[in-house]
Amino acid sequence: MKRFSKTQRIFFAILILAALPLNIMAEVKDSTRAISPRKAFFVSMAFPGAGQMYLNRPLKAIGFASAEVFYIYKTIKYSRIYGYILETKKNVGIDNWNNMDEAEKREAVDKQAVVNMTDFSLEINTWRVREKRNKYAWWCAGVYFISILDAYVDAHLTNFPKNDVDVSAIADHESVGMNISFSLGKKR
Repeated sequence: MKRFSKTQRIFFAILILAALPLNIMAEVKDSTRAISPRKAFFVSMAFPGAGQMYLNRPLKAIGFASAEVFYIYKTIKYSRIYGYILETKKNVGIDNWNNMDEAEKREAVDKQAVVNMTDFSLEINTWRVREKRNKYAWWCAGVYFISILDAYVDAHLTNFPKNDVDVSAIADHESVGMNISFSLGKKR
């Protein structure tokens, strides 16, 4: 049986240690973990919630992604309804449309939907469709930009001390205040 030399044993030991999973050494939190705010920004720009997933915040990611999908769905829905109304206005004529009451307008839009072979029916609460479409489009844009901003700020604050923050209220008969303090160094 061949014995290994000292240099071969050291080489194999270094090779085995390098091949070990890094989570054995990751028991102590590494404050120098490379989380790039720029990467979080651009990943979140690609899809809302992806920046939060990059930062390992899955609940926030699900919240931003589902809100974005919901607002996109509503924007498309009201855009289609508005398209039916515009098409009905064109077919009926603007002068006739302006002289109709709301019940006649709803009936005309429903007839147009039957002509287009859709199951669309103008509901009572969807009459102001252009405003609703625009509102949902603005909400969609707002969620998108807030998701990007949240990922960027969270990436900057990942190494912020979490357990060393002290918040206390100060109140006396003349004033009310709040004291927030945190430590940036190690406690002795």
